[in-house]
Formats: sequence, structure tokens, C-alpha cells
Amino acid sequence: MKRVIERSKPKEMIFKTLVQDYFLENPKVDKAVVEIKQDKLTRSQAQNELYFMWVDDYIRQELGYSKQETHKALVEELLGYDITTGLNGKEVTSLKETKNMKVAEFSRYLEEVDRLSAGLGIMLPHPDDLYWKAMGIKAP
Repeated sequence: MKRVIERSKPKEMIFKTLVQDYFLENPKVDKAVVEIKQDKLTRSQAQNELYFMWVDDYIRQELGYSKQETHKALVEELLGYDITTGLNGKEVTSLKETKNMKVAEFSRYLEEVDRLSAGLGIMLPHPDDLYWKAMGIKAP
């Protein structure tokens, strides 16, 4: 179980319900550990939803690729490859990944996907409720 807490918001009820819910769902457990750690701002759910809506519902259909091929093509075009040295000293080339991008990095990536798509004549939708949240901007 996980709960997000914020410095400026009341916390007592969050912890109380967290503990109560845990023990209700686990009646044979007598002890539990509560851990508090910093919220790492990796890609948000809103960013994932927006990206995969664009990839699956729009870009993929226009290009005729699978969802995975479309994602790979976008990453290749916009992010490129990492080149490292393998154990035997040979260069190893691997496609960069988006999975560990922070919110701001992924927002920039989404902007690039939007620009690239527009350049290909693919107009991507920007549903207000999802787009502004994904970009980390308060809706106007």
C-alpha cells in the first residue's frame, strides 16, 4: 500500500486509514513497517496516458506500424542511441530509453513528439484535462 503525503496537507487521517486498511486486508499479520521516502518525480501517469494515446491511437495508425515499432521509431528519431564499451572493448550501441525520464525530461520529449508528428501531417489531440497535467502546467 502506498499513499502520497504533502507537507502542506493534513496527514493524521492518511496514516490512520493506511494502517487500518492494511490490517483489514491482512488479518493474520501482527506487524507492519511504514516507510516515508521522497517522491521521485519520474514520468507521471498523465504523461504515460497522453503519450500512449498519441502513439497507439494516432501516430501508429498513420504510419502503419505496431505500437512497439512506433514507440521505437520515435525514440530513435528523437533521442537516438547510447554508445558504451563492452567487456571485450567493442562499442555497444543501444537505443535510448524513456522509462526512467523525469517529469521535465518527458515533457520535453512529448513536445518533440508533438512537433515531429505535426511535421508529418499528424495532428495530435491535446485533451485539456490530460495535456496540461502531463506537461506539468496548471490549466489556464
